[in-house]
Amino acid sequence: MSSPEKMEIIEPAKKDLGMVVNCMKIMMMIFNVIFLMTGVLVLALGIYVKVALSQYIALGTLDEQAPPFILISVGFAIVVVGASGIFCLMKNKAILLFVFAGFVLLLFFILLGAGIALVVYREKLMTDTMVGLKKAMKNYGKDGEEALTVGFDFVQSKLKCCGIKEYTDWNNHQSFEKKSVPQSCCKGDVSKCTYQDLDHKTAAMQIHTQGCHVLLVDFISENLGPIGGIAVGISLFLVLGAVLAVFIGRSIRNHPDNPV
Repeated sequence: MSSPEKMEIIEPAKKDLGMVVNCMKIMMMIFNVIFLMTGVLVLALGIYVKVALSQYIALGTLDEQAPPFILISVGFAIVVVGASGIFCLMKNKAILLFVFAGFVLLLFFILLGAGIALVVYREKLMTDTMVGLKKAMKNYGKDGEEALTVGFDFVQSKLKCCGIKEYTDWNNHQSFEKKSVPQSCCKGDVSKCTYQDLDHKTAAMQIHTQGCHVLLVDFISENLGPIGGIAVGISLFLVLGAVLAVFIGRSIRNHPDNPV
């Protein structure tokens, strides 16, 4: 086959490859924009967990700082990697795209692990939260344990519950007289609430009688479960970015004289 005939075959092939790579670049640019927005979302989730859930989680044995720290750190990493992806794409350098793909895969494993950890933690909630509540009740009102006291009062007030399994859990607590409970167990206006010397009939009218354990487990599970699912979903989305980066990088490396 003569050289002109070869050129007639090669040139359309190069054009076709160029079109494919350009389409991949557009897809990767869209990916990185979505990635940046996802990073902002994960950051927002981390701040939400820090602000709204930390006092609930603190009554379990899990460090209340761990979930928000993980989410905020991963969200920040996603924003940085997303911005880096746009930079690498604009520079059109194969090595930069390969490095970007490596960081994306690393982030994939981190985010997948974090998401699975949050989902798995839901399975431990029942046991861990019982341990945490018993510790908080034992140390309720003691000097140096103000955080646990405030946390228990916060949970009882917000979840409308009292004690661990039921309000009578407070009966033998050293901080209260017999048949008394904390003010945070009261229904409605605390100033009009009778929370001392309670009998069963009075308790039903004046305070929340349901224990906090089940309600707390349900509340944390309902909030952490979806967040863990989102983390797993985002991690799977990262695989697309890595594949696009590697494909474009290989095309640039294999055709250095024909930038696309």
